Amino acid sequence: MLAPDIIKRINSDFFLELVVEVIEILENAVFGISIVSSDQLARSLLFLCKGDINALKNELLPEKKMDPRNIVMWADIEAGGQDHCFGLTFDEIANLEIIDHEKGIRDYWDEMVREDELSKLIDWSIPPKDMNL
Repeated sequence: MLAPDIIKRINSDFFLELVVEVIEILENAVFGISIVSSDQLARSLLFLCKGDINALKNELLPEKKMDPRNIVMWADIEAGGQDHCFGLTFDEIANLEIIDHEKGIRDYWDEMVREDELSKLIDWSIPPKDMNL
């Protein structure tokens, strides 16, 4: 099952009569692929097809022998070269658009990470100092 943010994006990017078909296409395309996260791949595909079901079906699908890692990388490049940004939800990505993209998302994450005794944790409850809420 696709994540709620992906379903929301499908509903906003495609005509109502195509929503069920796009959901089926994405579910068939992304599940069972172990190289990348299915949600990350689905978000990357949605970002790249820009609401064009033909581009999704005919150009982007992994069944066309395109490595899923290349799809994710291609989406990252199209999004401004941010590493693995589609591992975030679309809402989180939208919130990151107000940051300085020259620094990149990885630097942004590093600023948000606080040291824990055993691991690094992202504390999403504390908004970044430069973010206007």
